[in-house]
Amino acid sequence: MPENNSVHTVGKLFHKSGLFLIYKNSLALIDLKKGDSLLDIGCGRGKILHELESAQGGFKLFGIDSEPEKIEIAKSFNSSSKISFKIAYASDLPYTNGSMDWIISTLSFHHMSAEEKGKAIGEIARVLKPGGKLLITDFGRPKGFFGTIFAWLSESHAYTKDNMTIVEEHLTKNNLQITKTTRTWGWIENLLCQKSF
Repeated sequence: MPENNSVHTVGKLFHKSGLFLIYKNSLALIDLKKGDSLLDIGCGRGKILHELESAQGGFKLFGIDSEPEKIEIAKSFNSSSKISFKIAYASDLPYTNGSMDWIISTLSFHHMSAEEKGKAIGEIARVLKPGGKLLITDFGRPKGFFGTIFAWLSESHAYTKDNMTIVEEHLTKNNLQITKTTRTWGWIENLLCQKSF
């Protein structure tokens, strides 16, 4: 987010979480304009969406998660907000073609099989507007000593093996160009992408 936006000061919701730095680095890559629409895939309790809403930028915010209990928590956690939450899968997004300016997903893709990853990215490409942006933050390809150690410790978790390599293959197939890559702890990869016009 731009320096003058209050979303850039992430702190308050994540200080007590070990995920603080991951969320902070993801949010720093999101550059919403007034009136933009953003969908968070695998939104969990909706913390990132709540943080974006607190910036009061007139954004249209949506969140999906496949687990009903997480959506119930998200709704109660954000009970006074205008964020729209739905139970849905990334492989079958309940939104119309070209309806979102932004789509984000944080630590969700490693829970999907290779086939599901492909379906999800196809759906993302369908729902994004031409020129729309996508940010996927997830277990990635390690760099450096600590990144290698963290990756080794997590390689048997869910569908972590080759996670971002598979994701990148499907991004290319769906005309989603990677414009920036960053890492947290040398291992959590942020892929910022843009849909071709």
